[in-house]
Amino acid sequence: MINYQYGLLMKLLPCLVLSLFCSNVFANTELNPNTINIPSVEKTITTVEAKRRADAPLNKNTEALKIASSAKRDFENKVKRAWQVPINSSGQQATARVSLSENGSVATVSVNASDPDIKSSIERAIRAAAPYPMPSDPDARRQARSFSASFKVK
Repeated sequence: MINYQYGLLMKLLPCLVLSLFCSNVFANTELNPNTINIPSVEKTITTVEAKRRADAPLNKNTEALKIASSAKRDFENKVKRAWQVPINSSGQQATARVSLSENGSVATVSVNASDPDIKSSIERAIRAAAPYPMPSDPDARRQARSFSASFKVK
């Protein structure tokens, strides 16, 4: 029973101390909202709001970057699904750089491959996979308008 009372007292002690502190602080203060001045709280709220506003463009850009990266991955996967690998091209590698128009159609294609059959098959796959679904966010769409893809025949 004594342990229970001691535990209860220890839990209530911070509340009692805070209550005594507040009663001393506000003992001579009239509770009029127009006369209470708490500059440190106002300054903190202003600082937090200013930081939130300053971070807003960064957060928007980060979100646009995530959307664009996801779209580029989807584009690359769409090309690879459309790619018809030439016979007897085992071990061949290539890279492609693609620029898209605003609506997702192919504007330019540049394929770097030593084998002409691989090069033309990748170019066909890129054009066959178009149009690419562009993100609705203008910043993400702008960032997704060009992408690269690597190809390796196993």
